[in-house]
Amino acid sequence: MSAPSAWAEAARLRQGLYRFFAATLLPPSSERLEMLAESVLLLNTLGIEEYAFAPAWNRVVQLMAAPPDLSELDTEYVRMFESGVDSALCPPNESFYTTSARTGGTATALSELSRLYRELGLTAGGVQSIQPDHVSTELEVMSALCAQEADLAERAEHHFAGEVLNHEQAFLTAHLAGWFPMFAERVSAASPPFFYEATVVAADAFVRHDTEWVTELSSLDVPT
Repeated sequence: MSAPSAWAEAARLRQGLYRFFAATLLPPSSERLEMLAESVLLLNTLGIEEYAFAPAWNRVVQLMAAPPDLSELDTEYVRMFESGVDSALCPPNESFYTTSARTGGTATALSELSRLYRELGLTAGGVQSIQPDHVSTELEVMSALCAQEADLAERAEHHFAGEVLNHEQAFLTAHLAGWFPMFAERVSAASPPFFYEATVVAADAFVRHDTEWVTELSSLDVPT
């Protein structure tokens, strides 16, 4: 395990990246685009160039230097993500990729996710303001867990920080990392505006990398 200060710093970076990508997959607004542009500037100072997903991230940095047209984004968001789960080009919900609505699997999956969020203490702060299995919700869940991990690492409560890391590993394996690559593949195939193509590809690279990162850290001894 890396030094506690480095541990906390890495968790803060991961927290910010998960929150950034969650925001890119919510309905666009001028305020949200401004926030994303500001977030890119901050996140880009936190050592992302050291990570394997840096090339994909750099495309996002270039994109946000000249934010896209809002009206175009709004039209494309509806076309790709909101035209009904069955008819949207790229349904942004885990249940679309992992369950069958005909057999009641979707309702069961949503109920189980809601229960999991309650067990993790993540019902506050609007983390379930949209569907429990929406991509932005699941990215926000990971952001919230990373925030918990960073808080504990900063207070040198390493054992408890390690427990949160285990929760992250379990959630990625059972949920987000299992279906996000399929979602990203559909987005890329849909030939969307550069904004959605670049941000989803970068998010996919980050989620893949983070799954490996968290799995490796979870297998190491927690510092005392």
